Amino acid sequence: LTFEEGIPESLHFIGKIYADQNSDLYDFDKAVYYYEMSVKNRNWHSSDSLFELGLIYDLRNTEYYNSELAIEYYKLASELEHPRASFNLGVKYQVLGDPVSLGYAVKYYNRSIESNRLDIKDFVVPRAYNNLGVIYLQPGKLFNPRSSIELFEKAVSLGADNANYYLGYIFAEGLGVEVDRSLARNYFQVLASNGDVASIDAIKKYELHP
Repeated sequence: LTFEEGIPESLHFIGKIYADQNSDLYDFDKAVYYYEMSVKNRNWHSSDSLFELGLIYDLRNTEYYNSELAIEYYKLASELEHPRASFNLGVKYQVLGDPVSLGYAVKYYNRSIESNRLDIKDFVVPRAYNNLGVIYLQPGKLFNPRSSIELFEKAVSLGADNANYYLGYIFAEGLGVEVDRSLARNYFQVLASNGDVASIDAIKKYELHP
């Protein structure tokens, strides 16, 4: 039997082999072919193949870069509860920055958090919480620093240490809360102790030295 006829689950992995730009076997057209065959055969890896199709069209350093096509494939994968596809959509809409796009970003970040794909969910959930927190700090209808605090705290608890910077910023500026210089310093210091330049500069800017 051919792969197309007998082992549809293998199609996704063949696609990954050809999609590896660091491999001598790299072949964009073959990668697309096998990913599309995987989707056509509707196997357990279909959502993964849709995500990978989005990913290869989302690579800016290739002649095949096509953001619109990447979004199309990400959306199809997102509908099948692929958390990384939903997360990538959130990033794309967040970068646009307008109110409507930010609303879509919130939708897709939340979808990535709510996904049942536990095998790959942990990779994106901390970052999704962090990015949602950033959105709620932006001026406009979505501005809600108290929600940002909750989201950043969740992100930190799941290993997204960079969220400490935003928590420090909130308490240093008094966004939705009373200014708390001690708490702000503690958050900044978490990152500053590891050499994070932005946090070190923030401690200087807000004069938070002990």
